[in-house]
Amino acid sequence: MLGGRVLPLAPVARPERSAPAPASRPPWPRATLLSVSDVARELDVSRNTVWKWIGAGTLEVTRLGPKIVRISPTQVDAMIRRMNPRPKASRV
Repeated sequence: MLGGRVLPLAPVARPERSAPAPASRPPWPRATLLSVSDVARELDVSRNTVWKWIGAGTLEVTRLGPKIVRISPTQVDAMIRRMNPRPKASRV
């Protein structure tokens, strides 16, 4: 400001952005791991129920931090099979 006047800003020329450099390795396949919320939504249970299963060892997880876990869909399927075993075929 000069003497109470506001000077207009000149447009700034921005350099063109190039595409980001490719990573040395592909990013982690996020689609293969589920969050606690994802599992709760898929099984129609609360997040607390999923955390109880984790605490009891019923559901195996990959820990990324004290409260950050990811769950493999195969682990969810295995837990469901253990909880709801198929009835044995009866012999007639």
